[in-house]
Amino acid sequence: MKSFIRHIILDTQAVRIPLRFKKGILSILCFHGVTTHGRFCKTANFEGRHVHKDAFKDLLEYLLKRFNPITLEQLTDYYYAGKTLPENPLFITFDDGFANNYHHAFPVLKSLNCPAVIFLSTGYIENRTGFWVERLEYSIHNTKFERLRTSLLDHDLDLPLNSNEEKETAYRTILRFLKGGSRLSAIEEAVRLICDRLGFPALSRIDGNEDYRFLTWDEVKEMSAHGISFGAHTVHHVNLTFEDLEKARWETQASKHELESRLGRECIAFCYPYGRSGYNDKMEALLKESGFKLGFQLGGKLNDRDTNPMLLNRIPVGWGSRKEDLFWHILRS
Repeated sequence: MKSFIRHIILDTQAVRIPLRFKKGILSILCFHGVTTHGRFCKTANFEGRHVHKDAFKDLLEYLLKRFNPITLEQLTDYYYAGKTLPENPLFITFDDGFANNYHHAFPVLKSLNCPAVIFLSTGYIENRTGFWVERLEYSIHNTKFERLRTSLLDHDLDLPLNSNEEKETAYRTILRFLKGGSRLSAIEEAVRLICDRLGFPALSRIDGNEDYRFLTWDEVKEMSAHGISFGAHTVHHVNLTFEDLEKARWETQASKHELESRLGRECIAFCYPYGRSGYNDKMEALLKESGFKLGFQLGGKLNDRDTNPMLLNRIPVGWGSRKEDLFWHILRS
């Protein structure tokens, strides 16, 4: 019965009925990258953070028939000037600042006249070797070793690496330990040792891969001139709640000032690295002190007028996300 009702709603004009009950509800989507590669190919894409370009275009075309895309300015005015949003508003966001945002996402967004905001970790712009996450994924995906034996943050690990599936499991296991409560300096050292053990002490070979390397400032400026907004995501993609207050203050303010200096406009939007775990009351106060007006997490929920604008919910979209499932999730929320 449930599948029948779902079919009736999604595949007929009846879809307009539940949307009428969503008045005042704001949907925000979170992407990371848009790729032309399959999983386990040139890019392992173990976490599925990069969506295939064809699927991205198909998803946006599908949603834009049902929702109205809004700009960062409209969102700010909604929460701070009491203005209204168009019916069924949809806000598109990207995290981190991968080069594929320019090469593959931007052309699609421009062709569909769809605004978006990209949250940049400014210390990595024009960086050709990627985050520690990308360095770790690259090393595990490309290593010729059949096992990884290592001690990681006081845990002894023995991880098989004989197939793509085993490599993905190893990657996710290491990721779970590294994201569990460590400062960036400890994470970087652990990843350096793992990459060295796997045979990849340097990662210059990822330079030509737009799924691993980051945007240039010229690319950022070009997108900024064509309807794409930019927000801060710290300098080094740190979990602010794991750093001391002065370090957290510098990470937020330096990323904001860099964006303002480069783009010549105020930066008022911030995205917490590592989602909800990167937020607490102290961090919210710090962001307000720095001049931010909007803060974004994940959460998977929708938003309304009463949502804390410093803790806006976003729905993550990844490799396996299906447009019908995503739309159904929005309707049911």
